[in-house]
Amino acid sequence: MRLKVIAFDPGGTTGSAVGYVDDAIDPVAQCVNLKNIGELLDFLDLEEPEVIVYESFTPRPIPGLRMDAPEVIGAIKGWCYRHSIHPIPQSPGVRHSIDPGNIVRGSHK
Repeated sequence: MRLKVIAFDPGGTTGSAVGYVDDAIDPVAQCVNLKNIGELLDFLDLEEPEVIVYESFTPRPIPGLRMDAPEVIGAIKGWCYRHSIHPIPQSPGVRHSIDPGNIVRGSHK
C-alpha cells in the first residue's frame, strides 16, 4: 500500500513536506511554506493526502509570527475531519515511522 503523507510544522512560518510511505520511504517530493490558512486548505485540497502528521506544540508567544500554531492545527484538524482522516500529532524533534497497516480513517476523537 502506498500512502501520500503530508507533514506540517505549524506556526508563523508554517512549513510542509510531501512524501510517500510504502515498503520504503521515497525522498520528499515537495516542501512548501504556507502564508495563511487559505493557502494551507487549498494545498490540502490539491494534494489529497491519505496521512497528515503535524508537530504538536507548547503555547508560547513569539513576536512577528504570521500564523498562530493553534490556528494552523485547528485548520488541519478541521480539514481532516471533513475528509475522514485521523491527523497524527508528533512531538517536536521526534521521528516516528508510519505503519501503513495502522492508519486510522474515520476516527475523530
